[in-house]
Amino acid sequence: MEVHQHAHHGGKKNWRSYFWEFLMLFLAVFCGFLAEYKLEHIVEHQKGIQYIHSLEVDIQVDTAKLSALITEFEQKKSGLDSMLESIKGISSLSNSNGLYNYLKYTTDYPDFIYTDRTMQQLKNAGGLRMIPDKESADRIVMYDAAIKRILLTEELELNPNQQSLKRLTIAIFDFSSVSDFENKFSSGHFDYRLSLLRYDKYMLKEYYNEIWIMNRKVGQHTKNLVKAKLTAEQLLQFLKEKY
Repeated sequence: MEVHQHAHHGGKKNWRSYFWEFLMLFLAVFCGFLAEYKLEHIVEHQKGIQYIHSLEVDIQVDTAKLSALITEFEQKKSGLDSMLESIKGISSLSNSNGLYNYLKYTTDYPDFIYTDRTMQQLKNAGGLRMIPDKESADRIVMYDAAIKRILLTEELELNPNQQSLKRLTIAIFDFSSVSDFENKFSSGHFDYRLSLLRYDKYMLKEYYNEIWIMNRKVGQHTKNLVKAKLTAEQLLQFLKEKY
């Protein structure tokens, strides 16, 4: 009978061998993790720079919009100032003292349309963590807050005031007596002697009060627009210099 001899394996590994195998495996995994983390950080930094450049374009658009709105609201406030003086000059059963010519200043608030494509992308990407440095992120938050203040004022202050004024406008003005109303409304060239539907002194005082409130809100909103424009310009300059 043949006797088969089994191959002999090396001796048992000691704890040092296991330790070095574990250490080498640990270092390999750890270095791989560091490399992946570094790559992710580089990619995020590059994306953050792209977001910054995209935001710069948005801010330039917003700055142009704000400039146009400031001009419109300054004209509106000037018109409302004249309207208040016109109401004071209306006497019982007289003509409208040119009041029709200021109607356009009580309607059609120009809305600000926020160019927020980049801000929305940043929020969807997990907030402002994509922005490379804290100071830039803080300035962007300040700008976003200034714009949100404008949008809230439009929604909660200007629009309700405009709606509450409509009831008195309908009760006081006689639109049926005006021919070619739309063209005259936009140009402000109504006949100075046009009559009103009512000359009730208490209703005219109530109308004066509503216009006075509107005038104050328009004035404050104009200041907010100017502040937002300044914030936008400062942020744009900061980003251009830094990136």
